Amino acid sequence: MSKSRRELVSTMRARREEAEAEDADLEAAERQRRGPRTVEEALARLPRREAASLRKELAFWCVPITNPARSAALLLTSSPRFENVILVLIVLSSVVLAVDSPLLDPASGLAVALGILDLALTVVFGLEMLSKQLARGLLLHRGAYLRSPWNVLDGTLVVISVLAAASTGVQSLQGLRSLRALRALRPLRVIARNEGMRVVVNALFSALPSIANVFVVFVLFILIFAIVGVGFLKGGLGACAGPLFDALPPERASLVMDPVPFEQLSAEQRGWGAVNGSAFAGTTSKAVCEWMGAEWTQRVAVGFDNVLVGSVALFGLSTTEGWVTMMQAGVESRGIDMQPARGAAPAMALLFILFILIGSFFFLNAFVGVTIDNFSRSKEGAVLATTDQREWIRLTDVVLNARPIRMARAPRAPWRRRAFVLVHSGWFEPFIMGCILLNAVVMAASFFGMPAGWAAILDATNTVFTLIFTAEAAFKLAALGWGYWHSAWNIFDFLVVTFSVAGILVDLVGGVSIGPVASVVRTVRVGRVIRLVKQARSLRLLFRALLVTLPGLANIASLLGLFIVIYGILGQQLFAHVRFGSALNEDANFRGFGQSLMTLVRVATGEDWNTLQADLAVGSDCSPNPQWDDPVPRGCGDVATSLTFFTTFTLTVSFVLLNLVVGLLLEAFSNEGVGSKLSAEQIEQFSEAWAELDPDATGFVPASRLGDLLQRLPVPMGFGRHNEVSDAAVRRRTLQLRITTWKAAAGAGSSGASAKQGGQVQFADVMLGLGRWLVEHGGKAAPGAADTDAEKSEAKRRASVSLPEGHPAVKRLRELRRQAAQSTGSRRLEWDVRHAMAAGTISDAYRTFRLRWRLSTAMDTVQRAWEARQRAIAAGQLLSQEALARAVAERIDEEDEDEDWDEHESSVDSGPVEEDEADDEVDASDAGNSKGSFVDWRGSTTEF
Repeated sequence: MSKSRRELVSTMRARREEAEAEDADLEAAERQRRGPRTVEEALARLPRREAASLRKELAFWCVPITNPARSAALLLTSSPRFENVILVLIVLSSVVLAVDSPLLDPASGLAVALGILDLALTVVFGLEMLSKQLARGLLLHRGAYLRSPWNVLDGTLVVISVLAAASTGVQSLQGLRSLRALRALRPLRVIARNEGMRVVVNALFSALPSIANVFVVFVLFILIFAIVGVGFLKGGLGACAGPLFDALPPERASLVMDPVPFEQLSAEQRGWGAVNGSAFAGTTSKAVCEWMGAEWTQRVAVGFDNVLVGSVALFGLSTTEGWVTMMQAGVESRGIDMQPARGAAPAMALLFILFILIGSFFFLNAFVGVTIDNFSRSKEGAVLATTDQREWIRLTDVVLNARPIRMARAPRAPWRRRAFVLVHSGWFEPFIMGCILLNAVVMAASFFGMPAGWAAILDATNTVFTLIFTAEAAFKLAALGWGYWHSAWNIFDFLVVTFSVAGILVDLVGGVSIGPVASVVRTVRVGRVIRLVKQARSLRLLFRALLVTLPGLANIASLLGLFIVIYGILGQQLFAHVRFGSALNEDANFRGFGQSLMTLVRVATGEDWNTLQADLAVGSDCSPNPQWDDPVPRGCGDVATSLTFFTTFTLTVSFVLLNLVVGLLLEAFSNEGVGSKLSAEQIEQFSEAWAELDPDATGFVPASRLGDLLQRLPVPMGFGRHNEVSDAAVRRRTLQLRITTWKAAAGAGSSGASAKQGGQVQFADVMLGLGRWLVEHGGKAAPGAADTDAEKSEAKRRASVSLPEGHPAVKRLRELRRQAAQSTGSRRLEWDVRHAMAAGTISDAYRTFRLRWRLSTAMDTVQRAWEARQRAIAAGQLLSQEALARAVAERIDEEDEDEDWDEHESSVDSGPVEEDEADDEVDASDAGNSKGSFVDWRGSTTEF
């Protein structure tokens, strides 16, 4: 078998296997939706090794898979409905935890009902855990319950809930009541049941090794500066303060600033003490301050009294929160327990500036950058990918968000046709855009206290613009009909016009008061400025980049919201009773779930979070056993609890999740940039060129028109409208695209002989084919097809962008094709456009041969008829001209009936080409090539 023949057969097999895999995915999705009906069907959903292990291993060392109870448990836990019910119960339990506040009266009906409901949910979750353990086994074999990290998380949270419930009302288990706060972690179980959140979390865990390296260096750097800080600033960040100190006369305040031993004081000075006859020990400002009855306080929330406390302080400074205050306290420090003085140690400023430059600007951003980079690659499975593979993954993300453009058709009614010509004229859109800009200027010209005449002018101008925009909407409705509503921009514009007209009507009503609704209605008019995005190409491309990020942003935002909810519930359980401080007050506290969420949103932005953490660690002037009905919070905090709470929240939410949003946006904008192989502008150009061939936006065009599309596309995607190239060049480029062909349903795409002969190609497939070609060739011309080295380099380029079968990008492509098949009723064929072109070439050559044969036969018939006529003349039997023509026509019709001219078309649509048939096609192609020329798939002669 020749090399070309083997390659053709191999390609056909690969196409067939890919189509079978997509059909299997479709069937698996349907089975997944309805759930398993038998044990074997449930096991078939699992990986092959896990299923084999569950078949032979015993659950709890004694229960086989054939046991009715285990079979029922396996069917139950494999059902999607069961998982959905558990998910609803998890959400319900989260609501219960949010309502169950420590400030709630334990004897109230609500508290009792919440306790009963929490106990019932704990029982249900416990039964769920036992069912899964019975179905899969506990630990020792593959596929067991505890072999899955998500099941370990579920089981741990269930055990915590059980222990917390057991501690209620049992005196001997009161020590376990602290576990009740950990029930707040129960919403984490949502992650295991949400694909988007699970992808984000798995990607973060995959990125942990690289993140840990940077984090370890960051911690060592903090330790070094903490040791230096403790050496210079330990005990030196306090000051004598308070109303008593402020009221001291200058001579007494100077004694605090420059203390002397008590023995050296005069009799008058010894009487300055708060208690007559008392004395102070030592020569520190703190001793003199307290002797005079004033208060010695710390100037900063967290100082440098030891390395651990100093590390905490530096971690807060790394977020740049309060670093100027800390630097000022360090610069004014005069030593242990000494009153600070302005400019006492100016060199200390260098220590803090150096830490901010290295610790915050470098290490912290390096930590964030490594997190974003590894997350971006991990979530796409691209950690070990090549540069071309990563570029192909990015192209997949961008391309799958593109859609065909529907071209407007001129209506038949004369008045509607005139409106159509008007709205599509060259001056109409620029005029409307100019009106939008002027309207924005007019709306910005209003100000508080403006004269009545100026206000009247602005109102009249706004009314004129509203009438213009209303007329625009009316003209477009008349011109486009129902097609007007196919554009999201038109819908948005119609809503703005509706609100604008409503605003005018509100102004006309006058005496009727509708409160702030009128202001809202008028404010909506400002939204019309967004229409400028549609006309400005650069803004439109940026807007499209934002739209591309929406699915990823939704996953990260949902995970971010989940963590804020968890920490909100946890903070409410831990800090509801803590007394107020400088940052912990009526506006920022944890005394209710809603207030907790608002406080955490503020903390996520880094606003004064370290002061809030210090307030929640208070251990003085507080009650260790506060009551639920205390009118003012007076409970004590805990240093370890507060530090753990805010440190983990800052690392998880502020450093990681919020920066993932930034990273996702940066990745989207980088994909849209000019450095990308297929930019957003090129995708837009592709959509416009496609619309010329597919004006109804069906998503399909005949494969025979790929050459026309390439001629319309600009370089490097195509050849350009003004760059005419040979048919051989178009054919060569088309062969390199390797685009899948489809048998479109009735009404999908163009019909006709060309569509039937070569199949049809789909919008996304063609765009992806062009993107793959750009990645493989770098946007340059392809090498010659006849060169052996070129063939090897071509195979190497194809391998450079090949992705594993289970890669997310491959799954997304399959899902796109499945949706296209379902939405249009089309069927994907097992061969691509190369095979369709080869079949078309063979078919055209065969038809040319048949045409020549028919003409030759007809000429022979005419020759025989002419000879018969000559013989008849010689015999005296002259035939008429009409009789001769009828004889020739009858002869040709008889020959036409002997051949089935649609045999090739039926063979193309009937199914895949087998190996022998493929060999025959290659032989026919070789036979055609041996003649030196061939009629190509468009009907023109191509030299080989």
